[in-house]
Amino acid sequence: MNTMKHRFPILLLLAGMGLASTAQADLIDRVFAVYDTDRNISWLKDANYAQTSGYDTDGLMNWQYLGG
Repeated sequence: MNTMKHRFPILLLLAGMGLASTAQADLIDRVFAVYDTDRNISWLKDANYAQTSGYDTDGLMNWQYLGG
């Protein structure tokens, strides 16, 4: 019974910390991407864009394609 008294405040604190975290990013829809205002990055809507755009027939890319 004594150990429960010590665990309850810790569990309550952890639960409160979990509820307190929120995300406030806006996602802006663009033509081929979605822009994340919180991270300041754009995400491609089509993960297989290399194949869809006709850049590569199988959609697989390596550093040679990127000029690296």
